[in-house]
Amino acid sequence: MSVAISNDLVLRSARPQDLTAIARLQAASWRDAYAGLLPAEFLGPSLDERLGAHWARLPGAGWRVELAELGGEIAGFAAARLEAEGPEHSYLDNLHVAPALRRGGVGRILLRHVAARLLESGQRSMHLTVLEGNARARAFYAAMGGREGPLTTDEMHGLTVPVHRVDWDDLADLAGVGIADGEKRKNRPRPA
Repeated sequence: MSVAISNDLVLRSARPQDLTAIARLQAASWRDAYAGLLPAEFLGPSLDERLGAHWARLPGAGWRVELAELGGEIAGFAAARLEAEGPEHSYLDNLHVAPALRRGGVGRILLRHVAARLLESGQRSMHLTVLEGNARARAFYAAMGGREGPLTTDEMHGLTVPVHRVDWDDLADLAGVGIADGEKRKNRPRPA
């Protein structure tokens, strides 16, 4: 399925041929967002190889990977594992926007889109983990209605990192958060 937003941004499900570009975008996003938060050697040249191998194994059954494209290029992606904590709860493993396109609305649109797609798959709630020092992402998730939990640790490609869990108890609310009635009509997704 693919939809166009404002004739510029296209949202669609990822295809196998997208996985290399997804890995590249994730590496660029991590290097930009996590500089100073994660060790420089972790974000070095081997990151491309590690993420390439990671995406070569994904997605499989039980995953939903959605893309935002702008001008035929991947502007962002979201990857969620369905039924991560029960039959109606997903884990949002990744939400990344190309660094040059951040703060332009792509992340907001993509997060709402993946919430809607998860609802279509029978999911009702979702969580993610966010690095404790990633203030920009934490503020974004709070603005999108996420409920942040206490500080804990998680494993990130072999590295133990301080994180907060962020929960959305109702994906229907997330799918529509931040959309005024007029904006909803004007920017309603339509088949591409």
